[in-house]
Amino acid sequence: NSSASGYYIYRTTDGTTFTKIATVTGGTTTSYTDTTAATNGQQYMYKVKAYKTVDGTTYTGAYSPVKVHYFLTRPAISSVTNVAGLKLTVKWARNTAATGYQISYTTDESFKTTTRVDVTSPTAVTKTISSLTKGQTYYVKMRTYKVVSGVTYYSAWSTIKSVAITK
Repeated sequence: NSSASGYYIYRTTDGTTFTKIATVTGGTTTSYTDTTAATNGQQYMYKVKAYKTVDGTTYTGAYSPVKVHYFLTRPAISSVTNVAGLKLTVKWARNTAATGYQISYTTDESFKTTTRVDVTSPTAVTKTISSLTKGQTYYVKMRTYKVVSGVTYYSAWSTIKSVAITK
């Protein structure tokens, strides 16, 4: 809202008691990052209210619709190894709040062209990918996901690991 002076950001984890967590100044600001919402698997719900200050008096608008987000810890790939048969194996630590994992791999270090593989078992800690090309280096990253009421929530991507396919 270009006529707003700013926005109040509210958050809850129980769905009923919202607490103001930030005041964003400037009506043209369109995003806010909540760096304190970092409990693995926790549901966070947000709503926003615009405000305008005129002659020292602050007026507020209606609340926005509530937006739901689940925070998931960013996974760490413990290893990516080349195994016989033009394959690679990715290993990571289990995230007990996850529904599954998504692995992205490519020969393009910038990940412009990539293949994604879903690992739908929440207890999985390895995935072997086959049909790779000998002599190529593959770059791998992954993220955790959680499905709640048909909506998929993702963690941030892991750091990138690489492996050369030699066997």
